[in-house]
Amino acid sequence: MFHCILALLASNAFVKVVNVDNNYMLDMASEPYTDGPSFLKVIIDSAYMNTCSSSAIVHTNLSTLDNFMDNLKDSNIKLFHQYVKEMLRSWMLQEKLQMIC
Repeated sequence: MFHCILALLASNAFVKVVNVDNNYMLDMASEPYTDGPSFLKVIIDSAYMNTCSSSAIVHTNLSTLDNFMDNLKDSNIKLFHQYVKEMLRSWMLQEKLQMIC
């Protein structure tokens, strides 16, 4: 199972879980063994933590739109609307991901 998950895992996701190998590497009769279900749990836990922190960032960005607008060159309303739409899409995606977890 470990090798199947590893083959499907994107490199940026692997980087996030490789440092916690003590959570999925087991010592079986003095030989290292990679446990697939434990590896999957580490990936899910990592994704959930990222979802929570991403939600907080998006929420902060949406609550400080006045600062964003002040920092725009010439108060570019089109760029402002694009930014707001992107933040709202991100926020909705984060909400959906939290429902799944």
